[in-house]
Amino acid sequence: MCFGSVHPWAYTLMEAIVFALVAAWMARTWLGGGRLMRDGGRRAAGAVAFPIALVLALIGLEMVPMPPALLARLSPAAHEIYARALPGWPAQSSYREVNFDAEPALPSGPIILPTAEQVRAGAKVPFAPAAANAHAPVKNAGAAAAAPLPDSLKWRALSFEPAVTRSGMLKALAYAALFLLIALYPFGAEDDPHAEERFCRMIFGLVLAMGAVVAFLGLMNWASWNGKILWFFVPLDWEGPHLAFALRATGPFVNPDHFANYLALILPLALVGALLRIDLVPRASASLVRMASMAVAFMVLCAIVLSLSRGGWISSALSVGALVAMFFLQPAHRRAAFARLTDTRTLRWIALGAAGLFVFALMLIGPSGRNLADVRLAETVSTGLSLVNCSRATYPRRGRNSFTIARRTTTICNSPPRAGFSPCSRWDGSSGVCSAESVRGCARVTHASGHCWRR
Repeated sequence: MCFGSVHPWAYTLMEAIVFALVAAWMARTWLGGGRLMRDGGRRAAGAVAFPIALVLALIGLEMVPMPPALLARLSPAAHEIYARALPGWPAQSSYREVNFDAEPALPSGPIILPTAEQVRAGAKVPFAPAAANAHAPVKNAGAAAAAPLPDSLKWRALSFEPAVTRSGMLKALAYAALFLLIALYPFGAEDDPHAEERFCRMIFGLVLAMGAVVAFLGLMNWASWNGKILWFFVPLDWEGPHLAFALRATGPFVNPDHFANYLALILPLALVGALLRIDLVPRASASLVRMASMAVAFMVLCAIVLSLSRGGWISSALSVGALVAMFFLQPAHRRAAFARLTDTRTLRWIALGAAGLFVFALMLIGPSGRNLADVRLAETVSTGLSLVNCSRATYPRRGRNSFTIARRTTTICNSPPRAGFSPCSRWDGSSGVCSAESVRGCARVTHASGHCWRR
């Protein structure tokens, strides 16, 4: 979130906790003589071991120094960047003629001296005598070549900053260890048949609780914005608190798109708990869990709307659509196991209730939130229509069923501006082409997946 992805102390603490848990797992198995994995753990570990090892091997390969010929074969772009950034590489050592200990030359123009207050505040004074231990300028360039420089090595790695890649490698190891810990750890005693069910119920409750906390923080921080994330944190790339009105809800995230995408992962799970019957939930507390899941889904929906994230909106709609499709692709007798009443009249009432819930969410966010969402949606539609029109004018051979999304640094077209949007402005997007063939391919994959699911 706002700390764990940026500040070293946060993700270092996370990595230490994960590795300590894995070490405790191994020690418990070795000293206690119990089982290492849960039932079916070997088969699960065999299914995920190769992909995890492949990803870790790829990250490790990026840190290995390799000769220039092999580097040019594996990554021509990296070889070209090295050749441009390091003059003379790989034929000769780079920057050997540069004296890094030489004193900087004084500017030729007039120099404005700082005031006494600025000097006391830490401003540097021009023409100040150098420190006694300062290095004297080296007159001979050959003397500078005696000191080994990291940039003089001819072998280079795929990663331009191997130290940063090592930090990412450590994170990847921590994520893989946490995944394997949750997936394989044998919770409960060997003779306890309900241990796995209690563990899955705990995970389900923790996910819903985290979604509720994150959505609640996002809504409250948006409603009482004081220019800081979580009312006290100023991100490193901000010059100071943004005291203007918060246009987008971010919650504990700095990026509102990350906030919306995180909640979009929890929304389908909350809807399942609110609408369907779950074996993990005891019948005595089924009504309580259903009401709590409905409240979580409502808060998550409000937070996603106020994030103004188009990616979050799209992912939420796709996930809910996939959930509905998976439910209706089931045979009738299997649908009855998840919901008692699946007739047309009941489904109409459910759809009407979902629409009413969405309308109530729009009412709760207030006029300002509705106006912001309306402007964002209108801007998205206008941008898409302008892109299609520009594509037809610029790429007539591609037909009417394709459009091109240009990069940020590429002007879309030179057509006159439309109302509310200038198509000649720069589009903040990614490069890509969406054609009718892609749509047909997605339709074929969806049809084949549905056929396999029904079988």
